[in-house]
Amino acid sequence: MSAALELANLQILQQDWQGAKSTCIEIMRRYDNEYTQTPDLTPQHQRAVFTGLSQCSYELGDYRLAIDVGLAAVEMNRHFPDGRHYVILSYLATPGMREEAQRCAAQAVMFEAPWDKKHQAKVITQYRHHFLE
Repeated sequence: MSAALELANLQILQQDWQGAKSTCIEIMRRYDNEYTQTPDLTPQHQRAVFTGLSQCSYELGDYRLAIDVGLAAVEMNRHFPDGRHYVILSYLATPGMREEAQRCAAQAVMFEAPWDKKHQAKVITQYRHHFLE
């Protein structure tokens, strides 16, 4: 499973959004079919797949999927750094969803990596940029 995750990460770095999205979906399918026999996809791996799929979906304009899988990653660990980033951007790109974007961004400020002062400063800056300027 780690080779497939590495492939998805490489595709994301190369901005091959469709390829990475397909790889992430294939990982999820394999995991879903094999879980009872070989649970080799850890929660951290699952979150990485969800986060990668959220980013790819956002970049491809599939905002609903980006929101859904991004929120699934956040449900797994609300403190995960940048877990809400593509959810917020997808809400902002969807007409009528600005309030949800602002709520999600406020949650990022409150919950993401509270031990990391640099990350806190980054999400506060992003919040200000999107909602106060």
